[in-house]
Amino acid sequence: PAEHDGEYVLTVDLPGFETEEIDLRYDDGVLHLSATHEVTGESETGASSRSRTVSERIAIPREIMAEEIEASYRNGVLEVHLPVVEGGEEHGHQIEVE
Repeated sequence: PAEHDGEYVLTVDLPGFETEEIDLRYDDGVLHLSATHEVTGESETGASSRSRTVSERIAIPREIMAEEIEASYRNGVLEVHLPVVEGGEEHGHQIEVE
């Protein structure tokens, strides 16, 4: 992630996923990202199913204000803003993706 203006900004390309398929969590200095997209359909040989899974752990080198983390997902790109704080201890926090 790149740091500027008092926050880290992380941009991840995740084409083909729906917002509800993305799970984002910040816990103890690490941003956890997981996403699963499943597709089922019919083909000439019968029913088919496939899935795509992404799982990433990104270490954040400074303390973050977890309750102020914002995330958005548009046009296949996930953008996460992690505001930096001096000192203090953070606990796990679920992040809502809009």
